[in-house]
Amino acid sequence: MQAKITPTAFLLFACLLLTSCVGKKKYMDALGASFSCAERETQLTKRLDNTNVQIRQLTRENDLLEKRINQLESEKAAQKDEIIGLRSQVDDITGRAMSEQARLDKALQNKAAELEKREKVLNAMQTLREQNDAAVTDIQFKIFQVVGSFADDELKIEQRDGKVVISVFDKVMFNKNQTRIRSRGKELLEAIAGVAATRPELGITVTGHSPSRGSYGNAWEFSAMRAAAVAGELTNKHGIAPTRLTAAGRADSEPRYGNTEDPENLRTEITFTPRFQEIYRVLKNG
Repeated sequence: MQAKITPTAFLLFACLLLTSCVGKKKYMDALGASFSCAERETQLTKRLDNTNVQIRQLTRENDLLEKRINQLESEKAAQKDEIIGLRSQVDDITGRAMSEQARLDKALQNKAAELEKREKVLNAMQTLREQNDAAVTDIQFKIFQVVGSFADDELKIEQRDGKVVISVFDKVMFNKNQTRIRSRGKELLEAIAGVAATRPELGITVTGHSPSRGSYGNAWEFSAMRAAAVAGELTNKHGIAPTRLTAAGRADSEPRYGNTEDPENLRTEITFTPRFQEIYRVLKNG
């Protein structure tokens, strides 16, 4: 590349010619120096241009980096907010889980207490049942002992549904169409009352069964009056507490045999049954 003579170099060269007489060699040296300076200036200018280009490029890259940094800062802030939100959710979930665990623990304690309570009630009822069964068995045995003089066609003794039932046929207890108790029936009631006194925890139900109406309006009233007569005999003559007694008439609604006139259908039933007040008390207080 051919170097150009700048105005500065030319002026310098002219001054040298005007102010002094120089030799050819000095002239050539000055001229070479002038060309060297010009070339150096050109190189520096070129380097400056290249540097400016690099600066502009670096500036663009710096702008991109700053933009990226701002983006990353924004993403960082968003992630920080997200982390705070997630921590809040975790704390909320943990709190609710602890509350639910506490609720479940309380429910479990209540269930355990309820089961324990029910178990106590069941144990108490089982004890009462065993006591009632023992009482029923005992009184059945005692009744068998005191009615040995009565024949099978006069009465029957059996257990039904945990109760002792004495079926006394009319030939023992009443004359036909009458509500007055016969002497044979009074003898039997005295024996039964003696046994009943040994088991005051048992209730006594007297039930009249008869298709006849006697001198009453219907068989229901007639059979009820017979039952009331037996209950009255036990209470008034033998001291059985009225609170233990229940009397009812069934007319011919519960025959033991198909023919309502069968002698075993014409009967008075005396039933010893466990009194359930204690069971009700256990259930209520349990």
